[in-house]
Amino acid sequence: MRAIIVAAGASLFTLGSLVWPSTAVADYEVCNKTDTDVYVAYGFINPAGGGWATKGWRRVDANGECELLVKSGWTSDPHHYWAYAEEVGGGRVWSGESPFCTTNNSFGIVGPQNADNWCANRGYQTRYFFHVEAPDGNWRTNLTTSDGGQPIDDNP
Repeated sequence: MRAIIVAAGASLFTLGSLVWPSTAVADYEVCNKTDTDVYVAYGFINPAGGGWATKGWRRVDANGECELLVKSGWTSDPHHYWAYAEEVGGGRVWSGESPFCTTNNSFGIVGPQNADNWCANRGYQTRYFFHVEAPDGNWRTNLTTSDGGQPIDDNP
C-alpha cells in the first residue's frame, strides 16, 4: 500500500495507491472516496510522437466510484501518470507540482506541455498535476480527505 498525503489549499487529501495482482497490463484509474463528485484531468506520455498528452474532464462520482483513465496501450511509459482533480461546483482541489495544459471544457491536448509558456501561447490554461509512480502492473489512486501534514511518502 502506498499513501501520499498532499496539502491542497485549506483541504488535505490522501492519494492511496494500490497495486493490482496482474503485471501483464498497466492501466491507471482514479477512485473517488469522498462524498462529493469530482472532475479529473490526467496526463501521460504519448507514444504517437507528441510528447505529452492531457485529457479532461472525467467526472468520477462520490462514495467509492472509480474511472479508468489510461489504458496501458495508450502510453509508452506505463509507470508514470499525472492527475489533477476538482470537486464539482468548486471547493477541494487535488494538485501537485507538474505543469500541464488544460481548458475549462472537455479537452485532449498533445505536445510538450511543460515548456515555458507553451500552454499560454496556444490559448490553454496551466494547472499543476500530481505525479503518480506506478512501479508494476495496474495502478489506482484514491482521492480522499485527511487531517494534517505536509506532502509525505508513506511507502519507505
